Order: sequence, then C-alpha cells, then structure tokens
Amino acid sequence: MMIRKLKRFRATCQGGVMIEAAIAVPLFIILVSSIIQLGFIANSYVQMQDAVRFAAREMSVGRVTSGGGVYTNTCASASGQAATTAQRVVCDQVSALPGNFSVVADQNASGASLVRLTIPLNDLLFFNISFLGGGGTLTAEASYGNEES
Repeated sequence: MMIRKLKRFRATCQGGVMIEAAIAVPLFIILVSSIIQLGFIANSYVQMQDAVRFAAREMSVGRVTSGGGVYTNTCASASGQAATTAQRVVCDQVSALPGNFSVVADQNASGASLVRLTIPLNDLLFFNISFLGGGGTLTAEASYGNEES
C-alpha cells in the first residue's frame, strides 16, 4: 500500500511549476529593478555632467563667479546665494535629483575654471546597499581654461 502511494506521488507533476516560479520570479524582479536603477544612475550622471560643464563654461567667460575661491556647499543652502555663483547655477540645473550635493568651484588667476559636483550614491539608489560595503559617491567634474601658447 505504501509503495502504491509512492509510485502515484512520483507519477504526478503537480507543484513543479510552482517551485520553478518560486525560484525564477525573485531573480527576475531583482534583474529588472537593477536595470531600472542603473538607468536612473546613468541619467543622473548625465544631468550632473551637463550642469558642471555649463557652470564651468559660464565661469570661464566671466558670467558667474566661483563664489569666493574653493567653496563647498550643499544645494539646500545654495538657494540663499546670488544667482551669479557657480554653485547656484549647478544646483538650479540638478534640483530635480534627490540627495545632498556638494559643489566645489574654483577659478585661478589665468581664468581657468573647475567645477566638481559630488553626491553620495546611496542618495540616488532606491534600495540601501550599505550591506555591500558602502555606496561611494558619484562625481561629475568639468574644467574650462584659457590655454596659453
């Protein structure tokens, strides 16, 4: 009698698809969310790069100032600055991105300008990945200068 039940149990395929789905669906969800997250980070980096390139170009032609040498600021407090500082120009362009940005702008005596925008990567992520050893930072940098020959 027990042998008959075991043979019948082995002959049925009920539940096999459920087990396969229980393994495959979480992996598929992780894959899709990772692709979406990577796209969001890439888009954020392009926005950051465009903002620093624009601010460095504006600084090199004299339309905006560096804000007094090397100056680090977060975008939340940049709103009180004059619209003619590089930090304010960068923050206005990336205001849609989440996080606490750090903007550094510098211009040397010959007119060469450097603008660097940094954001903690964990501020951009949908999921906290600190269990993987920290998130690091995403940095965009641009410089324009007067080349002397």
